[in-house]
Amino acid sequence: MMTITALQIAFKRFNSCYFNDALPMVTIKYCNSNSYMGLFYHKKDKYGRYVIKINKRYEMSDHATENILIHEMIHLWQAINNYNDSHGVTFHSKMREINRIGKHKISVKCIETFKVSDDAIQTAKPSYILIYKGKSANYVYKFTNFDKLTEGYNYLVHKTTLSDCTNYKAYLASNEIVMNMRSCRCRLWRYSFNDLTVKEIISSHGVKNVTLRITK
Repeated sequence: MMTITALQIAFKRFNSCYFNDALPMVTIKYCNSNSYMGLFYHKKDKYGRYVIKINKRYEMSDHATENILIHEMIHLWQAINNYNDSHGVTFHSKMREINRIGKHKISVKCIETFKVSDDAIQTAKPSYILIYKGKSANYVYKFTNFDKLTEGYNYLVHKTTLSDCTNYKAYLASNEIVMNMRSCRCRLWRYSFNDLTVKEIISSHGVKNVTLRITK
């Protein structure tokens, strides 16, 4: 994994090569997330700082890490030029320009698959997993806490066709499969897993059964 110092040096190099040194310096941090590989934002404090976060959850080559860094640098370039189309026309135009003149493969969405690092697995906070065993598939949902699990479970039982309470089981689990799942928030993200994958989830180290609760 690249050090923060190495990322800062890379930022200066890419700023010169691709942005004519027009980008202001930013704070670069590592984070641990299952919802994004990189993130750019403007920290609204008295210093008006820009921040780029790189996900350290996955085992990535330096080249892949640099591609993510450049992706977020394009968002910084958009911000200072007041382009508000996110992954729209201006992003695609700059992305194609960089890919043409450099040895990079910048993309809107990450096109590579990375393995979750052993360190990330060992230090991960367990998530609440809800499994509905259907006739043709196992539907699996991930929640960040027990209240969200209860809310999601009751919505499924009362508001959807998946109303058979006896088909649901819940667990507190943490492994590579679970870490790669997206947590349910405003939407109930659902994964369809075969029996073998479900067995791998519920038989992983440290898994605990969770009692489900019906509310009116």
